[in-house]
Amino acid sequence: MTILQVLLVDLKPQVESADFEKWFKILGLVGGLGTFIFGVLKWGMETKREFKKPFYIKQLDYYSEAVTATATLATEEIYSADYSAARKEFYRLYWGKLSIVENNDVETQMVVFGNLLEKYEKDQASGNKTIEQNRTALKQASLKLSHLVFKHVTDNFLGSKERKEYARKFYWSESFGK
Repeated sequence: MTILQVLLVDLKPQVESADFEKWFKILGLVGGLGTFIFGVLKWGMETKREFKKPFYIKQLDYYSEAVTATATLATEEIYSADYSAARKEFYRLYWGKLSIVENNDVETQMVVFGNLLEKYEKDQASGNKTIEQNRTALKQASLKLSHLVFKHVTDNFLGSKERKEYARKFYWSESFGK
């Protein structure tokens, strides 16, 4: 065996050990950096959600008022005191503060309900015999608005685990074309 071969044999374990230690340190650094980045992203998402929470709460307040108004209009006798008060509230929300916060689905459903309400009242005034059909359509539109608001609550106030639980119980795509 030559001197060179002896030196190489003696150096081989040191080189392998140095490579292992180097890679171990690099993997530790990458893992630590990945954990840090994941933590920052998670913190950012939670902060963003907390920042939006007051908006979501105000949105839910207005949605609740709209659901109450539509349910009253769909179930009370036309032109009763409750009906008249709910009609005022519906149009106040429709042309006012609800339009500040409503999402596209709620906006569309409010327009649908408004159109059905106009038809219902027009048919009532003219004595048209489709009044009960129109009233049933109002009830269905009010119920759909309630379900859209429920979806808003599950999407914005519940964690992913709770949303999955509700998703098992309610099939939005079948019920609402989504």
